[in-house]
Amino acid sequence: HPELNELHQQARRQRHAGTLMVARRLVELDALRPGLNDATAADTIYALAAPDTYLLLVHDRSWTPDAYERWLTDQMSHALLREPTPP
Repeated sequence: HPELNELHQQARRQRHAGTLMVARRLVELDALRPGLNDATAADTIYALAAPDTYLLLVHDRSWTPDAYERWLTDQMSHALLREPTPP
């Protein structure tokens, strides 16, 4: 249905805009790994936190929501954040 397709596309645009806001904040905090920019970080968040990923792992593979949350946190941390500097 064309009306549902437009709604789906709008939701995807809004989700991407949200990921870009998060990525830009990580840039402001100087938290991104060296070599990453806001666009690449936003795309990484967009892909890793996709609703389909949640459904695949929690519904298809029987992960608990808590296990998914821990996995997602770990994946995003490794993919996006610079290593902490020792005190």
